Amino acid sequence: MGTLDWAGAANVRDIGGLPLAGGGSTAYGVIIRSGALDGITTAGRDQVLALQPSRIIDLRSSHEITQPSPLAGLDQFRHLPFVDPARDAERDPATERSRSDLYRGSLYRNGKHVARIWAEIAEADAGPVIIYCRSGVDRTGMLVALLLSVAGVEDKRIGEDYALDTGAASQPATLSISQQNTRRPAWAMGPPQAQTMIDVLDWLNTDYGGAAGYLTSHGVTNGYVAAVKGRLTDHARSTSESSDFQS
Repeated sequence: MGTLDWAGAANVRDIGGLPLAGGGSTAYGVIIRSGALDGITTAGRDQVLALQPSRIIDLRSSHEITQPSPLAGLDQFRHLPFVDPARDAERDPATERSRSDLYRGSLYRNGKHVARIWAEIAEADAGPVIIYCRSGVDRTGMLVALLLSVAGVEDKRIGEDYALDTGAASQPATLSISQQNTRRPAWAMGPPQAQTMIDVLDWLNTDYGGAAGYLTSHGVTNGYVAAVKGRLTDHARSTSESSDFQS
């Protein structure tokens, strides 16, 4: 795992270097996660472009975006909201007694949007895919958990990695902000806990047979699942390029 320091951005990490259940580790330079990049400076933008990203994916909903992203004019940029506004109307905050409840409900409702985002990652050319939401914790955290699970990282380790999110101290659960619901429950104000994501992964295992089963049930092809897994488990790339992406 490599923490990156981009001027004007927070909670930026390469998800490479995480141990795989069968040995080896996830590849560096494939997926970089971040909080919102709206405040990125000119120097920060240059740092991003120096990595030659193949995709820059903004997971936020349209109503959250108050100004154009400094990266929005790039060919690699995609605005792909994680939350499906049509399905968001079905949400019942009264059932969200924990962050894991929030995540399970979101993944259940937003599967088609997750599938679209996954396809963009699978179709990307060589070069890292940058994904971000508001704080880089909730929506980004769920997507990264799916990516790591498909790659073969164990649930416990995925949970531990999720709990490292540095944006949580200043950014309470941002997925709870929607046009239908602007109130935050008490649990949303605390930092993320490893058990939250472990519980979500256990739900995926029980209801879908795992992250891959969840994805294919929402229209992701087996080929796209395998393509992303292959990029994340390219051990030669992980070894040879790790120094370029770690801080």
